[in-house]
Amino acid sequence: MKKFLRVFALALFVAVAGVALAACGGKTEVKEEDIVGEWYMESYQDTYGDTTNEYKFTDFKALHDKGSARTPEEDDEYVDLETYFYMYKATADGKLQWKKYYADESEYDDAGTWAIENGELTTAMTTVSGEPETEYKNGKIIVTFTRTFAEQLQTQKIVLAKVA
Repeated sequence: MKKFLRVFALALFVAVAGVALAACGGKTEVKEEDIVGEWYMESYQDTYGDTTNEYKFTDFKALHDKGSARTPEEDDEYVDLETYFYMYKATADGKLQWKKYYADESEYDDAGTWAIENGELTTAMTTVSGEPETEYKNGKIIVTFTRTFAEQLQTQKIVLAKVA
């Protein structure tokens, strides 16, 4: 009887754990309202050959939000980061656009298209070489593209966060 209870308890545990893991492992279906809006480039990673460079732009957003309260050192950092920083916009009609981040006089330029296919986000971007792999995860858009440049493999990864 004890052996039966142990086997039963083990079987029950495995069944519950299996259902829990299956529920957690499923992908969240992307909806149009998740994507439409303005996005800022939160980070950019470039791997070329054996070298990887990573840029985090959360500081840039914080510096931008400080405005005239920035120190001179923060102004220098802001200007340095500004040259690498882009904003993106996903429109309801499936267009993807980009511009320099918070450049008031700048208009958005065409950057490609986006779509939701089978509940997953896809993009076709004119600003990158090749077909990017696009993923919507934890409220962020992750775009990864790989190409061969000067006979070396280059992989670039952009993480976009939605402007609140």
